Amino acid sequence: MVKVLQGTDGIRGKVHYGRVDDPLSAFIDERLITADFTELYTFGVSSALTTCGLIREGDGVVVGFDGRDESGYLTVSTIRGIIRAGLRPVLISDFTEARPTLGRCLPTPAVPLYMAYTRCNLGFMITASHNPYYENGIKIFISPLASKPLLRDDVLLSEAIYSSDMSAINNDIEMVFEEDYENAFKVFTQFHFDEKNSWISDGISGLRIIVDPSNGALTHIASSVLSEIDGIRVREVVGYEPYRINEDCGVVELEGVKFISLDEIVGEEARFSRNRPLIATAREAMKHYKVFRAGKEVLLQMVFDGDGDRLFVLVFDPFEDGFHILSGDEIAIMLVDYMLRSSRSDGAGLFVSTIEGDIGAVIRARELGLNTRVVGVGDKWLLREAVALMLKHLKANIDPLYYEGGSVIEATEGLGWDDLTFGDEAPFFGLSVGSEASGHIVTQGYMDVDSGIIPSFSGNALKSSINILTCISNLFIENSLSDFLTLIKEPFKRGYKKNLTCYFSDRALFFRGSQVFEHLLKVAYNVIERFGSKEGDVSIDEKVMPEAPDMLYLSFSVGGRESFLYIRNSGTEEKTAIYIRGDIEIEDTLCRIIKHIFGEMVRFMKDRENPSTMAEVFLLKAIKGGIKEDDILSDVEMKYPGVDAERVLNIALEKEEAVVRKGSDYRLTGIGEEIVKSYGDIL
Repeated sequence: MVKVLQGTDGIRGKVHYGRVDDPLSAFIDERLITADFTELYTFGVSSALTTCGLIREGDGVVVGFDGRDESGYLTVSTIRGIIRAGLRPVLISDFTEARPTLGRCLPTPAVPLYMAYTRCNLGFMITASHNPYYENGIKIFISPLASKPLLRDDVLLSEAIYSSDMSAINNDIEMVFEEDYENAFKVFTQFHFDEKNSWISDGISGLRIIVDPSNGALTHIASSVLSEIDGIRVREVVGYEPYRINEDCGVVELEGVKFISLDEIVGEEARFSRNRPLIATAREAMKHYKVFRAGKEVLLQMVFDGDGDRLFVLVFDPFEDGFHILSGDEIAIMLVDYMLRSSRSDGAGLFVSTIEGDIGAVIRARELGLNTRVVGVGDKWLLREAVALMLKHLKANIDPLYYEGGSVIEATEGLGWDDLTFGDEAPFFGLSVGSEASGHIVTQGYMDVDSGIIPSFSGNALKSSINILTCISNLFIENSLSDFLTLIKEPFKRGYKKNLTCYFSDRALFFRGSQVFEHLLKVAYNVIERFGSKEGDVSIDEKVMPEAPDMLYLSFSVGGRESFLYIRNSGTEEKTAIYIRGDIEIEDTLCRIIKHIFGEMVRFMKDRENPSTMAEVFLLKAIKGGIKEDDILSDVEMKYPGVDAERVLNIALEKEEAVVRKGSDYRLTGIGEEIVKSYGDIL
């Protein structure tokens, strides 16, 4: 099979300004995104979809961007690729000065909405989502329902790019494109005030909000839309550096965190001392502390990611002097609970969560009467379930969505926008909520067009923010402050969650049938049996997910308590992670299981030729030898120029748990000892 270029959601990499001899190889080998590669990629995708009949010569292709392409370097290349394929670029973010204008860029969910509004069958979003500002990438949307490509679609598109003629890329072409920012902005914002999509008609009061747009596509837009809602006060605070999307701000700063105290935010040595939106929210909490303590208002921070498709919510707790963080799991369950309590759902819908989510959220959804399904990592698998429900409604065949990783192109062949346009009332297909712990929330929306109503599904953080505000306001009004905060802290009984990530891994070693895969599978079975049997009867079931056939996935029960673990390569970075989820009552057992298996992962999976691996081993040996932190970091950077020594230390400390800190000193854990033992010979 051809090496697929796409990761979890399109392509991402570090932007390289300037020419390289082989742009395709530079992306594959080094994750470098150049102007030539961008043009090749968008040309190849556009040509492939023209060949298969999804689009025709001269059709419009929607193009959005989140603002990180400050010079317009990749935007121009995207336009060129579309034109070269015989299609018509339609830009929905402001590009009037041949560069993105921050504050006039539209977020990722605006692309599928505008596609539905104009009946376009292809859309590109230039973004690297939650990745650092110096990286960029491209997400793809294809009709109908403006869904995302699945695995077999990615193979088709990758093959087209490999077979594209590079010699034509550098030829001059006439740069002719359309701009429709004003109309696209109107379509996007009005969507959120439509009562079919928004719950604000239920009433919102008592909320004071600070918006963190992550320096990205929702800058000025989210705060502007939320300011139109009666009963709330809204202020936007951006990060220190414009265009530095996701730096010291946004969702990515808060992943895996459930509570932040004020002491962790204010002060030069505080953990989040560089996070300007958090600092502003903390100061607001301290300034109006008596108001919040008296229960007169609730202070919230709405935290988005760079391209506006992920959301976290921070809720100030004046009794604990800090903020509870609602991730995608908590937001999804609160939305479902409100739907049922307010009769916005009959309870017969489907709750879809990815394997990264909290198992407690899935259990709570079942308790609320919903059917549940767990899918692979990425919101495209949530969207797949929405497409499947839509196809069932149309009495079409859903098998192509699941066969060998799935193809939305094959599954929707022959369907057009007319098939998805309904009269005065579009049907509810059955997806109550699709959620990722990372903050993607997918619910059914409705786009009004001249000929009727078109259903719309996408991870839309602004839509989620409006509706979760309604939920929070309702809880605040109906409960005492202490009861309200209890419901916020635990909207469901949380399960045990732990992830450990092997950085600088040789991902080529891990695939179904490989020696490493089979070894880790055997180890996992043995460890679960050994530790789990102390808690009761153990049953283990290996599953193969069609969306991730090379992922090791085990569903198991320990003493009747539902649990699962999985191991997967990152699609975009040199890392391989293990995740475990289960009942909090067997936390110690689950922790022992994951640490034992991870010890075997780091033993075999690190890339011995990667300078960062060498730097980590050097650092760990130095810690073992008693060298102090400042000396270690300077020695690492001197010996391995180009390697960020502080990042390597933080990975060893936080992501791999190879090191623990004791005051100002460090010491190796068993995992750290295993890394030194297994790779000490590479220095």
